[in-house]
Formats: sequence, structure tokens, C-alpha cells
Amino acid sequence: MKQCILLKAPAFSFSFFLFFFFFNHSKMGNEQTRHQVPQGMQMQNYDFNWNAVSPRADVAIGSTDFVVGQKVSVGVGNAKFVVAKRLNVGVGKVQEAICFDKVEVGVGKIMVLHCHSGTSISCGLGLIKQKHFHDIHELAAMARNKAHVAPVVPQGPPGHQPYPPQGQ
Repeated sequence: MKQCILLKAPAFSFSFFLFFFFFNHSKMGNEQTRHQVPQGMQMQNYDFNWNAVSPRADVAIGSTDFVVGQKVSVGVGNAKFVVAKRLNVGVGKVQEAICFDKVEVGVGKIMVLHCHSGTSISCGLGLIKQKHFHDIHELAAMARNKAHVAPVVPQGPPGHQPYPPQGQ
């Protein structure tokens, strides 16, 4: 009788330990890989014209050199360079990415990620090898150069020059 009780007690405590280990570990993993803007802080305006690019771009199974869009999804495919407001990588691989608002990686890989401190990053079983945090305006300039998008010209009253003349 005592042998049965001794065998049951360690088995129960071991399963109890496993339950709490996995419960706390999964909770800890999400908190460690998620970077979000503190509440009450407004997102900054930056000079990138999202209306000039596609609202959605998907790489399902194939491979591509360059993808730009407001929301980019890489399923099982590969992309060498991505410029996105929101990026979702499933099982695929992205060599280099510039992302502004949100990055989600499932089982896939992002080798180099350029983002700013307000970008929400969530990584499941996947990998983000390198993260480079930039100033929001520097990130927008990098994205404009890569995507060949003209800067947004601020609207003002007639005769208003949004940028001072160069060389004077």
C-alpha cells in the first residue's frame, strides 16, 4: 500500500509541475517577445505615402525579390526584401524587412528586421535573427528609398512652401 502511494505522489507532483511550467513558460514567452507602444502614447506621423502602395500583398508558395504593401503576408514562400506597415510571416522566410506597425512570425524566419520602438513584435516558434531599431523618420526615409515612393507633401494654404528652398 505504501509503495502505491509513493508512486502516485511523485507522478501527481510531476504532472502538476509540467502543467505550471508550460503555463508560465508560454505566458513568459509572449511577454518577452512583444514590444508595444505604452498606453496613452500616440503613434507619430511619418513621411511615407501608404496610399501609393498596394493595400495587401501575399507571397503564398513562390519566391520573390521585393514586396511592398500596407499588409504583407508571407505564407510558405520566400521574400528577399519587404516594406510593410504590418507583416505576417507564417512558415516562410524573409531576408530583410522594414516594418512600421506590427510584425508577427509563426514558424518562419526574418533574418534582418528594421523597425522603430513602437512596432509590435510577436514571435511564436519562428526566429527574428537581427532587429535594428531606427528613428521613425529615418525608417520612413529608408522605406521610401527602397520602395521608390515619393514623400508626402504637407497640405497648406495657397502659396505656402512646405519645405524651405535648398541652397539659400
